[in-house]
Amino acid sequence: MNKSNFIVFLTLINILIFLQFSSSVSVGTGVNSELEIEETISPPEIILCGNISMFDDYTEPWRNAGRNGNEPLVERINHNAFEGEQFIFTALITDEDGINNVKDVYVTVGDSPIQGNELEVNCNTDELSIINETIIDPSCNLDEDSDFEINDSLDSETQDYYLCVFTVETPESLYGLKYIGAEATDYNNLVDYIQIDQTPWYLNPIIALSVEGDIDFDNAKAGRDSYSPKITITNMADEGSGVIMDMFLSGTDFYNITEITDSCPTNLKLENFRYFAENLMNGYTSRDDLLIDTINENTILRDKDNEDYISIDYGIGFNNPEPFYENTEVIQAEPNIFNTGYGYNANILYPGEKMEVKFKFRTPSECRNSGRYNGLFYFWGENI
Repeated sequence: MNKSNFIVFLTLINILIFLQFSSSVSVGTGVNSELEIEETISPPEIILCGNISMFDDYTEPWRNAGRNGNEPLVERINHNAFEGEQFIFTALITDEDGINNVKDVYVTVGDSPIQGNELEVNCNTDELSIINETIIDPSCNLDEDSDFEINDSLDSETQDYYLCVFTVETPESLYGLKYIGAEATDYNNLVDYIQIDQTPWYLNPIIALSVEGDIDFDNAKAGRDSYSPKITITNMADEGSGVIMDMFLSGTDFYNITEITDSCPTNLKLENFRYFAENLMNGYTSRDDLLIDTINENTILRDKDNEDYISIDYGIGFNNPEPFYENTEVIQAEPNIFNTGYGYNANILYPGEKMEVKFKFRTPSECRNSGRYNGLFYFWGENI
């Protein structure tokens, strides 16, 4: 093969290759295709705004709450509630299919922190506690994946606030540890659930005080002091209920129940009696008492004698005849700096905790004849 033939051969190959490439761009075919768009159905979303508030029926005022009308029950420290007390909270509901697609918002109560617990009460859009109903309130607990942000304008087409008010029912229907939640359901039967508190609430716990021992002054003699045996007061509330008792003591005059009245008075004034107390759980005693007293004409001045026995004030009912706070606590020691449900840390009893109390009586010097007198000492416990 000479040189010229070789060149021609390469040239023909190049042309064939070029022709093949050129013919390939003109080849094509059609493909049938379909596009189907499915209907999007969005579930409702429920978000808790702010914290849960508790309200009492305020048949009588507490230490702080209930003195100026409808106020949150700041006295309640632990998670327990009683018949007639109310849980109040606000929820933000969002439904991308339209707020009118929301069928119901309601409070649930049950034994487990899941949706599907028993429906207790419906929520509504009236009398809302949110300050500004045109924005996403800063108190709303938005999660990281939320499509909206705090202070965004409220979308009236897809969002609304609901006020939930749950009143605790009788112990026969609600008793023990319960989880309180809220659910939102729409007309597509889709549901969203929130637990309004991570800790369960003890509803309608049994509260009681036990008093062990007798108060008597069999060795009383004219002009001398006599002492009773110690008695023990125990908080007998349900174990696990968290019921804290703020303790108070009041009394009455003692009245003669015999016919001998020629030397002793017909009644012995309460001023003749005193007490010494010890909180067995924290070690505080009457020696530590701060002697705080809201003095008025119907009360006995709170003071101590040389043996640290405390005077006793009059009272036949709780806060009757006068408010008991700051004058009838059993032990006024270690003030509660948080100013919530009680005045003194030394004066409270958790379930199972105890106080010991011993009484002293100064027999009037004119009592030369024997006689018997009856009177009453009252121990009061306020659940906080």
